[in-house]
Amino acid sequence: MISNRPYLIRAIYDWVVDNGWTPHLQVDANYPGVVVPTQYVQEGMIVLNASPTAVVGLEIGNEEISFSARFQGEEQGLYFPPEAVLAVFARENGQGMPFPPEPYPEGAEVDEQAESQSTLKAVDDQKSAKKPASASTVKKGSKTAKKRPTLSVVK
Repeated sequence: MISNRPYLIRAIYDWVVDNGWTPHLQVDANYPGVVVPTQYVQEGMIVLNASPTAVVGLEIGNEEISFSARFQGEEQGLYFPPEAVLAVFARENGQGMPFPPEPYPEGAEVDEQAESQSTLKAVDDQKSAKKPASASTVKKGSKTAKKRPTLSVVK
């Protein structure tokens, strides 16, 4: 059966562009067959601006997504399979679609160090089940004080 992922990527991409927003692709940089500038990879992923004004020759095919883009003024060709795409979204509001990570193909060679950096690992419940300090016993300037959650904007 043909994967629906490339069809969904194309549909969400077109929807984002039709709304006048800036489409971005989040890509698993360690997935086999991915060719992206490695100096911009963070935690095994790269977020790419795929706006029609930012890329040249965008092709979202069933087997490969490819385009050229400039990184610090230098044009580079990018290629990756649709299975490496983890999300398609609009920069302005985050609307789009995430995709579950695809298992790497059998027999594919993967950089074990890079894979271990981007893989989530289980935490032993016994070691992590420390009793949190109550708010009344924690001083405001201390390192154990609870911090409010924050939201980071990805550009």
